Amino acid sequence: MKQTTIPEHGSNVSRADIPADFRWKVQDIYASVEDWEKACATLQEMIGLMSGCKGNLRDKDTLLKALQLKDHMSQEIDRIYAYARLQLDADNGDSRAQALCGKAEGILASYANAVSFIDSEILSLAPETLEELKKDPAFKDYDFYLEDLERMSAHVLSGEQESILAQSHLATDGAAASFRALVSADMEFPEIEGGEGKPATVSEGRYMLNMGSADRVLRKNSFTALMGTYHKFRNTLAATLTGSCRSSYFYATCRKYKDTLEASLAEENIPTSLYEGLIGTVHQYLEPLHEYMALKKEVLGYDELHPYDIYVPLCQEGESSFASTYEESCEKVCQIGRAHV
Repeated sequence: MKQTTIPEHGSNVSRADIPADFRWKVQDIYASVEDWEKACATLQEMIGLMSGCKGNLRDKDTLLKALQLKDHMSQEIDRIYAYARLQLDADNGDSRAQALCGKAEGILASYANAVSFIDSEILSLAPETLEELKKDPAFKDYDFYLEDLERMSAHVLSGEQESILAQSHLATDGAAASFRALVSADMEFPEIEGGEGKPATVSEGRYMLNMGSADRVLRKNSFTALMGTYHKFRNTLAATLTGSCRSSYFYATCRKYKDTLEASLAEENIPTSLYEGLIGTVHQYLEPLHEYMALKKEVLGYDELHPYDIYVPLCQEGESSFASTYEESCEKVCQIGRAHV
C-alpha cells in the first residue's frame, strides 16, 4: 500500500509550504471568495424575509414557512462559516482569513437574532395546538423539534430577551477568540533537538506527532518546550479561561439552569447524572490503567515513566499514513453503499 510521509506543519510552518493534498479543499464549499461573498449577500436577504414572519406564527402556513426558511438559512450559514473558519484554523495569523471569519461571525449573529423569536412564539401557542402540529403531515419534518422544544421550554426566554442573548455572543466570545489567537498565532515555540542532536520543531500542530515518536529525547524536548512556553503565558491563559467560564455562567444563569454543567449538557438531552456516572466509573477502574502504565514502563525498559512517555505506542508496526487511511476509509464507505453516505 502506498505510504505518504506527513509533511512538516504547525504554527511555525507557512501554509503555502504544505502540499495541497494535506490542506483542506475549501474550494469544494465555494469555488472562490467572490462566490462566498455572493452567498453572504443571499443569506442577508433571507434574514430580511424572516422578519415578515415575526409575530405571525399563530398562522400555521406562516409557521411552516418560518421553520423551512430557518432550516435553509441554517444550512447556508454552516457553509459560510465553515469556509471562513477552516481557513483561519489553518493559519490564525492570516489577516485575510481573520477578515472572512469576522464577517462570518457577524452574519451568524444576525441569523441568530433573526430567528430568536421562533421558539418563544411557538411555546406561546396553546398545548392542544402544539399537539395538532406534531400530528400534522405538513410538519412531519419538525415533530422531533417541537417535542424537544417543549422539553427545553423552562429555559426559553421571551422573544425580546432571546434577541438580546443572540446578539451578545459577539461580545462574550472574546476570551475564547483571544485564546485561539495566542496559542495558534502569537506564541513562538523554541527550536528543539531530537536524538543524536537532530534539529526538530514543536508547535500546537506538531506536538502530538512528536509525542508518538520512538525518539524519547524528541518527546522530552517537545514536552518541555511546549509546556515551558505555556508557563510563560500562564497569567494570560488563566485570564482567557476565566473569561470563558464567566461567559458560560452568564448564559447558564440567564436561561435558569442550575449550573454550567447542566446548561452544557441540556441541548443534547444528557442528564448530569450520566456525566457524573461516567467520571465515577473511570475512577472506579483506574487500577487497570495503572497496570497498563506499569506494563508500558516495563516493555519500554524505563526506570521511570514521564508524561512524555504516555502516548508512545508499545509497537511501531502497523502504522498507517494519512493517505492510506483515507484510501481505506473511501473503500469501506463504498462497501456500505451510497444510500448511507
